[in-house]
Amino acid sequence: MFWYTAFRRSFYATLGSACLALGYAEYALLPESSLVAAMVLVSLVGLYFRESRWAVLSIPAANRLGALVGVLTLFWAAWRMGREWTQPQLLNTDWSLLLVALLGPLTMVLLPAKLLRRDKHVGDYWWLHGLALAAATLAAAMTEDVFGFVFLLLYVTLAVSNLRLLHVAHRIGWLPPLPGQPFHRVRYMMTTPSIRWGVAHGLLLVIAALFLALPLYLLTPRSPIPPATFGKPRIEIGYAADQMLDLTQTGYLHSNRTPLFEVTVQRPDGSPGQLSPEQRWRGRELRLYNSGRWEAGNTRLPTIVPSTQTFLPWQSPQLGPQQLLLTFHLRPGNRSFFLADPVAWRANQPTPIVSLQQGRPPLPWQWLGDGTFYADLEEAERFPYQQYWHPADLPDLSPPFVIVEPDPAPLLRALTQNPLPRLQEYADDLIRQWIRTGRLPADLIDPVLQRPRRQYHGQLARLLCEYLRSEAGLQYTTNLRITRSDLDPIEDFLFHSQAGHCERFASALVLLLRSQGIPAQLILGCKGWEPLDQPGRYLVRHEHAHAWVECLLEEFQPPLRPGMRPVSRWLSLDPTPSADPSVSPPGNYWLQRTHREVQQWLRDYLVEFTPEQQRQAWIVLRSYLGWLAPWIGVALGMALAGSTLYRLWQHRRRPATPPSRQPCAELLACLKPLGIVPLPGETMAAWAERITARMLQDNCLAPYADLPLTWVHTYYAERFGGRSFSIEHWTALRQRLQDLSHQLRQQPAITANSPTS
Repeated sequence: MFWYTAFRRSFYATLGSACLALGYAEYALLPESSLVAAMVLVSLVGLYFRESRWAVLSIPAANRLGALVGVLTLFWAAWRMGREWTQPQLLNTDWSLLLVALLGPLTMVLLPAKLLRRDKHVGDYWWLHGLALAAATLAAAMTEDVFGFVFLLLYVTLAVSNLRLLHVAHRIGWLPPLPGQPFHRVRYMMTTPSIRWGVAHGLLLVIAALFLALPLYLLTPRSPIPPATFGKPRIEIGYAADQMLDLTQTGYLHSNRTPLFEVTVQRPDGSPGQLSPEQRWRGRELRLYNSGRWEAGNTRLPTIVPSTQTFLPWQSPQLGPQQLLLTFHLRPGNRSFFLADPVAWRANQPTPIVSLQQGRPPLPWQWLGDGTFYADLEEAERFPYQQYWHPADLPDLSPPFVIVEPDPAPLLRALTQNPLPRLQEYADDLIRQWIRTGRLPADLIDPVLQRPRRQYHGQLARLLCEYLRSEAGLQYTTNLRITRSDLDPIEDFLFHSQAGHCERFASALVLLLRSQGIPAQLILGCKGWEPLDQPGRYLVRHEHAHAWVECLLEEFQPPLRPGMRPVSRWLSLDPTPSADPSVSPPGNYWLQRTHREVQQWLRDYLVEFTPEQQRQAWIVLRSYLGWLAPWIGVALGMALAGSTLYRLWQHRRRPATPPSRQPCAELLACLKPLGIVPLPGETMAAWAERITARMLQDNCLAPYADLPLTWVHTYYAERFGGRSFSIEHWTALRQRLQDLSHQLRQQPAITANSPTS
């Protein structure tokens, strides 16, 4: 009958969707789990079509099979842990979390093993639902992808609809009760519903549950403990102050919207100031490169003049008519300082950066002699700090300075080391091509040093930067990959994968500049900002993290006086191309952008819903509810009225014929007084033949002797033959069954000497 077919279909679909969600979630961590999920799905499909047509395994045999499958899975888990111990691959996964992940294949293989039982009662179905729920819960703990959440939503919808049908099947006697418990007494018969009845009602229940759960989710305090991390380290767009930069990492680069710092901008008159949307925030310098990894190193740069002065008591410097005051507030846990780039200072002026301490005068930062400033991190990170800043006329250049050391080459050696000879060949070929085409002067190369002359360093640096950004055929992507693992990541980036993010673009430019004798270093910081609720206040998040390049132009200008060294300046270069849609493939850009936006939304409001995001969500929700509340009330009222009218209309159209119910349970309950119960392993047809033979022995029951076989054959034709009988046909059979039941109650002597077999 349709009811039982719908129940079985949704039941197997529920188990399959749970396996699908778990196999997808564990693919990155345990690829074998996806193979197990595929095998289990094939087994479920086979069991769906064969389970009801032939007896599979007895209960002891099914238990032995389940034990064997469990033991094999445990052996595989032990082997997998042993391999992880000897050849670590999941360095970011704790052993306890790996053990939890290894439960996934065991949970999935137990599903078909349990389904192979021949006689399943209602408890077995609940047990299987519990296994599916365990698989879905494990998948929910591990998935971070939008498709994983789609699979979980599919499981929830199917599970809710099947649990509704499971209740109906149990109440009307389709499923045997738990051992030792009687069958439910059947009082009603079920009509054949619409084919979308189960899924539609399940989806409605899921929507109602989500509607009720949303306020509870927003009200629940967020835990300060970060979520557990399964599998490979999660690569984020973020600023890491205490770690080296590793270009060997691969995978999708996730966005991190955690706030990094706030900055307030004021003009000298106290009015709010404005910042450029492309404003850079300088964090730290990385100077040592080796095998795809950048480190800060402990090298000292040359001493420069002019320098700032430390006046006590400190007074604010005078940097120019467009001077701005920037007040920085670091978020808790931030282990780095940020400054507006380029940092502005003036000769013989006070230090432009001070720390603000409660109850004390401002504490100026220390001038280190090389154009940088220092503050004690342990003492200063608890207080805000201020930077007096002046937007430069040339925003890519630092203030001019003169190097004090007569020969700064030893101090600059760390900034000219290039460990990749192939990059020097690459740059040499470009330079020769540009000289031939006139983009570089013919006397660029010093015939003695065989390197570009210093007066052309700025022109060459800008040309290399523009080449990487727009002419080299390189693409910006957040899906990091390495095509040739035997090569350095920068070589693979330039010659093979030709796609990467800002760190790879900046690293390539640094090494290309160094290959031509131009001192260069990698700068990590941030770029951009978000406006806050007050004018002049800006928020910078981890997702604003950026990397760019600084190169030293030692002969930017001629000496100011005879006998002095030339004037030098630091030149900032950003080789990262724009992520503008116009440079993306037109065919699938819309799909990729939609996927990224949905993925980011799920991550922000589900996977990593921070306390700050919770507060912001409530602010937005309250602003919308102010004018949406009346419309929501009207919509709910109309929905309630429409539902009431629809139910009244359905009630008037409902036929007087009582709905159908599961036939065999009803037949068994009616003929139970005869004392002839089905034997173990006996089919309903064989039992009906024995009942018929017994009824033919009694004159009062003989007129009804054909009823059991007719009933069972009708059920078989509907259940297995694909035929459909009308409600009138079943009503006529049930009328005869009620007459027979009345006959048995009126003449108890009929059953007094009934045989038992």
